Amino acid sequence: LSSLRRSLNALRCRISKRGRSKPPDQFLDKFSAASATSDTRLHQAGCVAPQAVPSDGVCSRLSVDPSLPSHYRWLSVVSLAVLYNIIFVIGRAVFWELNKQASVLWWILDYLCDFIYLTDTLVHCHEGYLEQGLLVRDAPKLRKHYFSKQRWWLDVVSMLPTDLAYIWWAPSSCAATRLPCPIIVRINRLLRLPRMWEWFDRTETATGYPNAFRICKVVLAILVLIHWNACLYFAISYALGFSTDNWVYNINGPKNLTLSRQYIYSFYWSTLTLTTIGETPTPENDAEYLFVVADFLAGVLIFATIVGKFGCRGLDILERVFLELVKTFIWKMSAKCYNFNRTSKLSRILKFLLNLALIQKC
Repeated sequence: LSSLRRSLNALRCRISKRGRSKPPDQFLDKFSAASATSDTRLHQAGCVAPQAVPSDGVCSRLSVDPSLPSHYRWLSVVSLAVLYNIIFVIGRAVFWELNKQASVLWWILDYLCDFIYLTDTLVHCHEGYLEQGLLVRDAPKLRKHYFSKQRWWLDVVSMLPTDLAYIWWAPSSCAATRLPCPIIVRINRLLRLPRMWEWFDRTETATGYPNAFRICKVVLAILVLIHWNACLYFAISYALGFSTDNWVYNINGPKNLTLSRQYIYSFYWSTLTLTTIGETPTPENDAEYLFVVADFLAGVLIFATIVGKFGCRGLDILERVFLELVKTFIWKMSAKCYNFNRTSKLSRILKFLLNLALIQKC
């Protein structure tokens, strides 16, 4: 009975403790009273805006982390679409046989790239960015940040439905007597090029072989330039008249009418001109002379820039290796209690060797 009595008393004490109220906090009471008073005054004055109801739409919750591998893979897909347009828009606009072959496949690839562009615009305007070291994920804020930059109009112009011109300018009208082909209206798709540069920068940072990747990037740029110059040569040959002289493309003969001969010869001519080899037929009128001079100047400037850029990078690598050897040498000499400073004779000898190595490298 005594144990039962003690249990009942303990249970009664617990129930009574739960029913007790906490001691009043003067600070909280004062703060809540002031808040209630201010809210009442604002409601009476009509200055309180109605509470915004959060939207459940996808765009209101969409945010993309640019550091994720999935975002990098998406940039790879966008870069392929941009590269497709860079190569084939100008190529199909000039070489009519290329535009006529597999027309259904071209339609599928064109509008697949348009769908990729549209999706990329949605992704681009919801990409997160760092603000005070924190990743911003608020969708309205991400869209506001996207439209505050000047690149957004490039995305918009690159998606304009210029294909509507096919209503008046049918793609089937392309022929040797009517150039360029209607596909030229899709030239605005090239304005998505900054996304490809972004993929190049991300890849160069992430790869373990940055120098090899830079070489591949330069080779790709050279091939694209030669391709565009070949298309321009073929278009000028059409404007001046095929087979009118020895400089323009000779369209006579069944072999010269094939797509392979047209493109290979134009690419060959463009390569010889841009590399300043110059073993091409001599121009015969003013327009041809001006075009060849412009090509030679462009080739000299482009290849001089490329060679100089790689030369400077090679010198930087040599200097970095030499400085590492100097640091190792200084550490070993310091371990042997040799007083090494910048004014010593040994320091001047090392600087002389470095300058001599750089001069010999040049």
